[in-house]
Amino acid sequence: MAASAARASDLSPEFVLLGLLRQRPAHGYELHQRLSADLGGLWHLSQSQAYSTLKRLEARRWITASPHPQPNLPDRRLLRLTPEGRRRFHDWLHTPTSNSVRAIRV
Repeated sequence: MAASAARASDLSPEFVLLGLLRQRPAHGYELHQRLSADLGGLWHLSQSQAYSTLKRLEARRWITASPHPQPNLPDRRLLRLTPEGRRRFHDWLHTPTSNSVRAIRV
C-alpha cells in the first residue's frame, strides 16, 4: 500500500479518535460521546461517521477490538491503540501543519 493511501488526512477525525484512545481504551459509543462533548461546538461527527472511521482504523491495524461482556446485552467492542496506531498518532502530533488557512483554523 502506498504511503499516501495508508496515511489519513491531517484534518481527519481519525487522529482525534486515536488521541482519545491514547488516553484510555474505550467503546465506540463512549468515543463518540467524548468527541461530541470536547469538540462538538467546533466539529460535528455523527455516530455513524465515528463508527465508520473506527472500522477504517481497525482495518489499518491502528486500533484493535476485543469483546467486552455486558449482562443481558450483546458484547461491546473495547477498542485499544496498537503500537502502529500509537506511532501514527505520535508522528501526526509532532508534524507541523501546512500553511493553509483551513489547517491553521482547525
